[in-house]
Amino acid sequence: MSANKPKYNKQVSAKKPKVVTTLPVKKSESFNFSSSSKELKYGIVAGILILTFWCYHYSLHNQFLNWDDGLYVFGNKYLKNLTWENLKMILFHSITPSNYHPLTMLSLAINWHFSHNSPPLYYLTNIFIHMANIILVFLLVTKLCERIVSYSPQAAKHKLFIASFCALWFAVHPMHVESISWVSERKDVLYAFFYLLGLIAYLRYTENKTSTILGIKVSTNGWYGITFLLFLLSCLSKPMAVSFPLIMFTIDFLLGRKWERKIITEKMLFLACSIFFGLVAYRIQKESGAVADFHTINLPDRILFTFYGFNMYLVRLFYPVHLNAFAPYPNLQPGVTLPMLFYIMPIATLLLWAVPFYFKWKKMDALFRVTLFGLSFYFLNVVFVLQFISCGDAIIADRYTYTAYFGPVFAIIYLANECMIAIPAIKNWLIGLLAALSVMFAVLCEARTKVWHNPETFWSDVIVKSDMHSQLPYLNLGNYFVDSGKYEKSYPEYSLLARLGMKDDGVYRNLAMIYGLHHQYDSSLYCFSKAIEYDSTNASIYTNRAITYANMGKFDLALKDFNKAYLLDTTKNLALEQRAGMLTQLEQFKDAVNDYNKLIMREPKELSFYLQRGNALLDGGNPEAATHDYLYLLELQPDNGTAMYNLSIAYDKLRDEKNALNYAVKATQNKVQVPADYLIRLQKLVSH
Repeated sequence: MSANKPKYNKQVSAKKPKVVTTLPVKKSESFNFSSSSKELKYGIVAGILILTFWCYHYSLHNQFLNWDDGLYVFGNKYLKNLTWENLKMILFHSITPSNYHPLTMLSLAINWHFSHNSPPLYYLTNIFIHMANIILVFLLVTKLCERIVSYSPQAAKHKLFIASFCALWFAVHPMHVESISWVSERKDVLYAFFYLLGLIAYLRYTENKTSTILGIKVSTNGWYGITFLLFLLSCLSKPMAVSFPLIMFTIDFLLGRKWERKIITEKMLFLACSIFFGLVAYRIQKESGAVADFHTINLPDRILFTFYGFNMYLVRLFYPVHLNAFAPYPNLQPGVTLPMLFYIMPIATLLLWAVPFYFKWKKMDALFRVTLFGLSFYFLNVVFVLQFISCGDAIIADRYTYTAYFGPVFAIIYLANECMIAIPAIKNWLIGLLAALSVMFAVLCEARTKVWHNPETFWSDVIVKSDMHSQLPYLNLGNYFVDSGKYEKSYPEYSLLARLGMKDDGVYRNLAMIYGLHHQYDSSLYCFSKAIEYDSTNASIYTNRAITYANMGKFDLALKDFNKAYLLDTTKNLALEQRAGMLTQLEQFKDAVNDYNKLIMREPKELSFYLQRGNALLDGGNPEAATHDYLYLLELQPDNGTAMYNLSIAYDKLRDEKNALNYAVKATQNKVQVPADYLIRLQKLVSH
């Protein structure tokens, strides 16, 4: 039994103490863990941490994903420089589209400071925070077992067994891979760290006595303040922490605290902050478009989705196979009925909640308290993501179970321990079952981390496990191939999306570019026209179609599209540069020079513009002006053979044969093929 014996050992009823019963005990001997052995305790925790690192070590080889990682890390300008202005934006503004979690973004900014675009340190940080959470789970379970000694003395006696398996399942459960092997989900492991630490602090507060931490004496009020601070830090890491004050009530119930006014008043500040952070999160997600209009999905379907999510997360607790990181809503087209599974879920939910009340009916108060606590802890941590209010594209997501699973796992391991005490004959079988499940979880966890290796492995896995009514996986996989220069591999995804009728300009623009690479210009032009149909204001579409027209020799149509692209976005250089080149081809040299003048004004350090302007001046009959561009370019790039040869031609037109020959020879020395007859002619002129 713990030395810190709680002062309130009373039952809930103040009128008459009840006789608390558990499962009938047939034999006092049970699982032979010595709860007083520090060496064993440290050894078990160390073993779990080593196993955890093995399970997640492959994540250190993973890349960033093209699913939120750009918004959270490599595409977020505020992370790339820890200036005071950027810190203010990180801490006091929402710098991602649908969430406000400043501590998470600050941690990613610190990662960026040390590793920039190199992913391993980001994943290593996630793993280390997860390992810290494992230790916190172990400590929290140990403390809970010590505190329920008044009605469950066996829990305190076997706290090491219960805490060890709870920590192990938390450590290696495959459903937690998403929270660790995805950089953008740093918010899960970080908010859970403060959340679990806050619950441990709350347990210290409920002891109602001064205690010591790191050699410092902390009073009851001090623990209250620490709990509130940790709660705030958790909310600032992820809004899901708003469930914290409700979980405080479940812990009160588990501990058997006397229900009086203090139980409510001490949580008023927590509840007020929860409401505030909840409203902030809802407003940000609503403004970003992440929250669907309530009329998009009818009320009966919303209710069924809620029951489905509640039960499927629990099913995956025991059967975490064929996990899908992107589980879309079922097909909600008119006339389509939901699968029968959705209609069974409300019944399954009622049966599940009946279990603790069955224990209550049987007067097994310890089992009643623990199972009801476990279910309540789980429910209150997932209730806001059960999609009654539709948020996001997925009906369920693995990451939402990261903290929520603590409740049912605690109840399951506690029940297993009680069964082993009551029926010693099944002890070895139960231990074997728990060990087998643990091994299965670890193996599946390690394999699951490889799915998150890069966008190709990730989206390919999603596509295999999804039906085609969800278009996002195909779109993101196709975009990844294009961004990686693998245009050929992107064709199946884009062509499928076109057949499915996806109204996305990017799909048709990329398809057009693929057709263009194969010189299928008619198909390319058709796709560009479809892209313009969906977005007529995108300058890059007109620019790329203009290039296609130019490849077809239709220079007048190409010039028309270049002009349109430049009118749509005068700040971009691509359309202007391409137009200048086209004007040079059309021998409209004066207009071409004007475009190059604009480009040089914008980017005076881009040396290629000087070469191109010099060429336009030379071909336009102004070799003297061209020499200035070539000479300036050669000051900065002394080995530019092309500039030397063109400068030679300019001097030749100016009848300066000596300089013309000099730069022609230098051009040959810099591996430029100068016509032999040109060199001979210049040599003859200079010799005379």
